[in-house]
Amino acid sequence: MKVKILGLSCAYRNEPDVAWFVQYALKAIDKFGRRINEQVSIETEFVDLADKEIKPCGDCPRLCDPSNAANRSDGSPPDSGCIIEDDYMIELLPKIKEADGFVFGSSVHNLTYSTKFALLADRLNSALFQGYLSRKPATALTCGNEQREGGQLSCIGEMGTVLVALEMLPIGWGASACGWGGGACLITGAPFVGRKDYMGIHMGVWAGRKVAEYAVMSRVAMQKMGPLYSREFMQVFHRPDREEPWWWNQLDKEDEEYMMGLEKADIMKFGKK
Repeated sequence: MKVKILGLSCAYRNEPDVAWFVQYALKAIDKFGRRINEQVSIETEFVDLADKEIKPCGDCPRLCDPSNAANRSDGSPPDSGCIIEDDYMIELLPKIKEADGFVFGSSVHNLTYSTKFALLADRLNSALFQGYLSRKPATALTCGNEQREGGQLSCIGEMGTVLVALEMLPIGWGASACGWGGGACLITGAPFVGRKDYMGIHMGVWAGRKVAEYAVMSRVAMQKMGPLYSREFMQVFHRPDREEPWWWNQLDKEDEEYMMGLEKADIMKFGKK
C-alpha cells in the first residue's frame, strides 16, 4: 500500500522559515514511513508556491460546481474543473488528487494567513467538487514574529476553518483538531530564527506525523471496506449533484415517519426512565 503526503509552502521567497518548517514536518513523516514500511510505503513531496503563479477566482458563476455544468458557456471544460487554464494550478491539481494528506504552511500577515494561501484555497474549490479533498487529513503550520503573540494562533485557526470548508480533516499536534487550533506555529523574526524554537518544531513534527497516521488509517479502512466504501460512504460532503444509490439526506421510511411525528411531550420523555 502506498500513501502520499503533499507539503505546500504558501509564503514568499523572502520568508524561508515557512518552507523550512513544512519540509521539517515532511522529514518527520519520512521517518514514520520508514518505521512502518513493512506494510505501508509513505512518499512525501514538497512544493514551494513562492514563485508559482496562482490567479484569483474571477467573475465566474461557480462553474467548478458540477451542478452548474449546464450553465457553462461554450468552450469551458466539460467536467467540474476550473475555467482558468494558464497558471500553476494546472500542474498542481494532479498532485492534489494523488495526495492522501496535506501539510500547509503560511507566514502570518495581519494576524491571518498569506494571500498566497488565500489564492490557493479559492482555487481548490474545483478540486473539492471533483472529490480530490474530502476526508483527507491536513494540518496548518504558521510562522510569525513576537513570541506566540504574533498572530500564529489566529492564523492556524483561520487556516483550519478553510480546511473544514474544503471538506478536509484538520489535524493538530493532539489527537485531532485541537492544540492551538489544529496545527503548529513557529516563532521567527530574522530568517531561520525559527530553528531555535524547539517547542514549535516539536509541534510541527507531531502535527505532520498525525497527518500521516490518519492518512494511513484511512487508506487501510478504504482497502478493507472494498466496494462498500464507494457505495455507502459519502464521497463529497456537499449535497450530491448526481443520483445517489440511497437517499443520503433522509432516514429510512419508518424512522423518518417516527421522527417527524413526534410531539413536544414525546421529545421531553427522551432519556427519562
